Amino acid sequence: MATANRTESTDDLKADGSTPGDVVELNPYQRDIYAMSKVIVESARTTQTTNIFCAALAKRVFSISNTLRTYFDTRGGVSINGANFVNDSSIIECLSELEAAMRSACALVEHFCKPEKWTGKALRALKAQSYQREFVNCEAWLAELETRLARIILLKFLLEKEQIDQASHEEI
Repeated sequence: MATANRTESTDDLKADGSTPGDVVELNPYQRDIYAMSKVIVESARTTQTTNIFCAALAKRVFSISNTLRTYFDTRGGVSINGANFVNDSSIIECLSELEAAMRSACALVEHFCKPEKWTGKALRALKAQSYQREFVNCEAWLAELETRLARIILLKFLLEKEQIDQASHEEI
C-alpha cells in the first residue's frame, strides 16, 4: 500500500503551497491552487463579518489542497501516488477548472477581508448578506470540482493497480 502525506494545517505551507520537505517542483496548477488556498484560509481566519461564508470556502479549499497533496505527493524527491499521471489530460483539465474556481473564491473572500475602519466593516457585513448566493455558488462549484478530481484520481489508482496486477500475473 502506498503512503501519502497529508497537510493537517496550512501553517506549514510555503507561499507556493509546498512544505519544507518538498524538493520536486510542483505543477503550475498545483502551485497556484496551493497559494490561493493559503490566501483563502488565512483571509477566512481574519474576517469576522462573513465568517460563516468564508469558513465554508476555507474548509472546501483546505480539503482540495489535502486531496492534491495526497495524490501528487513529492516528498523526499520521490514521486508517490500518481505523480506520474500529472500530464494526463483529464487531470490537467480538472486542475485548470479548479484553478479558475479557486481564483473566483479567492477574489470573493479577499473582497470581504480588507482591513478598514469600523464603518467599512459594518457596510461589508450588510453587503455580505447580498453576496451570500455567490459564496454558496462558489462553494458548490468547488465541491463539484473536488468530487470530479477525486473520481479521476480513483480511476487512475484503479487503472494503475490493474496494470500492476496484470504485470505480476504475467511474471508468474
